[in-house]
Amino acid sequence: MKGLTGKQPPWYIDPRPCGLFWDEDEIEKLPGVGPRIAASLCSQDITTIADLKLLTIIDIEEMAMALNDTNLTVRKLMKLKETSERSHSGACPHVVIDYTKADNPYEARFGENWMNEIKKVQLLQPYVCVTCLVEHLVLATKKVMHGTLYEGKELFFHDALSLMTSHDTVKWMKEKDYYKYWLLPVLGCNDIVGENKNCYANRPVGNSPELMCLDMSLNKDVRECLRMHVSLTQHLDKDNPFRFSLATPKEISRAMMRLVDPGPSGVVPTGKRIIQDVDRIDYAMHEIFKAMGKVVPGLATRTGHRQHVDRRQSADLNEAIVQPIKYKKFKLHGDAIMAAEEKKDSVALLFDNRTCVAEGEDDM
Repeated sequence: MKGLTGKQPPWYIDPRPCGLFWDEDEIEKLPGVGPRIAASLCSQDITTIADLKLLTIIDIEEMAMALNDTNLTVRKLMKLKETSERSHSGACPHVVIDYTKADNPYEARFGENWMNEIKKVQLLQPYVCVTCLVEHLVLATKKVMHGTLYEGKELFFHDALSLMTSHDTVKWMKEKDYYKYWLLPVLGCNDIVGENKNCYANRPVGNSPELMCLDMSLNKDVRECLRMHVSLTQHLDKDNPFRFSLATPKEISRAMMRLVDPGPSGVVPTGKRIIQDVDRIDYAMHEIFKAMGKVVPGLATRTGHRQHVDRRQSADLNEAIVQPIKYKKFKLHGDAIMAAEEKKDSVALLFDNRTCVAEGEDDM
């Protein structure tokens, strides 16, 4: 909203009744006075409508001679003076409201309900506020550890998003008592990285998929498992609640949420696969340490321009680190079990009790 230019309602509200003006208004508020005429009048110390009202005929004649402007003849000035006589005394009681000038335009406009209002904006639908992300991390971690030996000792790990490591976010996390749950470097680790002192102090580094289980391979598990469930349930009616679909963002979200549910109904990623990737972090950290903190090609797959560099530098290293096995087994979600039983004789998939097998690593 701060980037808006001009007077754009509803972020700029001028409650002034149309056609009314007051003595203390700027001269430009007078009908018939545009920026050019206003500048000429201001050069003669006529800055308000009241200043114009006080002019005598002699003052107007002298001003016209001084300005020597064909657009401000005596006749024109007299007409403007006559218009100014209709002004109301004093200052305009109607205050212009420009929300774009506030530190938080949404809060200024909607008050305490501003967060609910900003969520309704269509252009912001693809984005999530960093505070919502942090609260989800904390609450989801607590939920998973509830009732276990680690209840009350839970921690979450997340690489260094710039919004998470910003001063304001860290301050907010400490105020909410969330900061203690973030697994961070200790004992001075990351205080000095190369020539950068304090750049990574007390925080993890960014873009480290080799240190993030989901980034390393578990997201791939989720995507493959989703595609498998979509294939197994595609014969169901579109309104069938057991169907997994990629038809719309809402359907994709619904399908993903069922598969990754941390409760008993969730099927991916499996506990064993999570442990496998967590164990890989120890190896990755040792490799990064031996490389003096630099990116080690081949430890994990990156995207964008980093992916191009990674592929160019690590053709041989990938095979040494990643040893794919022929098959990967996925558990079937309860919603898909009946559909899978109906389809297994007609599709080229292997079934083993309640698991579905595809090419990849054996996760079971």
